[in-house]
Amino acid sequence: MRRLAAATILLVISMVSLPTTPQTQIVAQWSSAPGLEALFLVEDALIDAEGDLFVVDGHDIGLGKFNVFIYADDASVEGAVRRIVRMAESGQLPAGMKLGVAQYIDAARTDWTFRPVYPAGLPSFDIM
Repeated sequence: MRRLAAATILLVISMVSLPTTPQTQIVAQWSSAPGLEALFLVEDALIDAEGDLFVVDGHDIGLGKFNVFIYADDASVEGAVRRIVRMAESGQLPAGMKLGVAQYIDAARTDWTFRPVYPAGLPSFDIM
């Protein structure tokens, strides 16, 4: 129930305060879905760490992966990535996380690919 109430409040807040600066999508991904409760714990940990660097926007589960969608002001993307990576490396997030940052192809930001950023040497990143 707490989660539903929080989601309702978040929805109302997000409807009221739309971002005024360009936002970049960051996706945290795990290849094995440990269950909904674990996903909620991951989201809660990320929400607790948001500060003024990023906003957790939601998640999806499918094809053996789960993704958490995060948005950061363009100027804060690298700081957001560093914070999320520190969380993963300190054990605050489940092992096996991959992280990708959207690279927008058009000015309207309707088409994009992902730049793999974590772990180091990750050859590609896709949410599918």
